This record gives sequence, C-alpha cells and structure tokens, in this order.
Amino acid sequence: MEPNPPRTARDIMTTNVVTLDESEQLDQLDKAMKVFRFRHMPVVQGDRLIGMVTERDLLRVSASTLIPHKGKQDAFLQERFKVRDIMTDDVQSASPDTPLSELAQRMRADKLGCMPIVDENHVVVGIVTEADFVHLSQQLLKRVEPAL
Repeated sequence: MEPNPPRTARDIMTTNVVTLDESEQLDQLDKAMKVFRFRHMPVVQGDRLIGMVTERDLLRVSASTLIPHKGKQDAFLQERFKVRDIMTDDVQSASPDTPLSELAQRMRADKLGCMPIVDENHVVVGIVTEADFVHLSQQLLKRVEPAL
C-alpha cells in the first residue's frame, strides 16, 4: 500500500465499469451478472446514469424454486421484461472527489452495497462497492498490526 492512505472515491473506485442500457432484456442481464460475478450494475441512457439493477432486483422477478417448471417461468419473465422494468431509478451517486468517510457513511446509513461514481455530467466514471471498503480495511489493518 502506498505511504498515504486513500482518501477519496477516486482512490479506490473500479474504473472499468460494465453498464446496462435500460432496454436490455433480463435474460442477458442474468447471464452477465453470473459471468462477471457482479451484484450491482449501473443503468445508463447514452453515457448518463439513470438507474441501478441489483441481484436482488433480479431475484424479485424470478419464479420461486418451490414451483414446478421454474426454469420455463424464469425464461418467460426474462424475455418479457426489460432492465427498465426492474431498475431502481432513484439511485444515489457520488463524485470522484467524495471523501471516503462520507461515502462510507452514506452507504452504511442507506444500506447500499455500492455507489456509482459520476462526473459533473452524470456520466459513470467508476463504482465503489462494499468489497472495495473491505479491501481497504484489510490494507489499513496490515499497516497497524504488529509484525509477527
């Protein structure tokens, strides 16, 4: 870890962000989330952030595992609905210069698993997830732990 600890969203955000278009079908979303092992994906119109889709959103529109022919019902639902039908459109975001303490406080207070990072034009430039904060904690703890 560098001598100065990270202080802003820019310092820990992932910049290679996979985004979704609101018109994409859910079957492609489900496949992408499984392949990339993502739990959150920003939704854009052009380049501008307009929403967020989470793994929970997909689960809400999935057929129950307790009913017969779950796979067929899931396929029907995923072909019929689009990302815009399940996304959260009142999504919080932050700027790359947002202090990490503020970002962590907002995510914790609102129980958010991630925060999209946008520029002044609301274009997605990064994302910070809970995993990024866990990784940061691990790095900081290594600095303060006594050498064994």
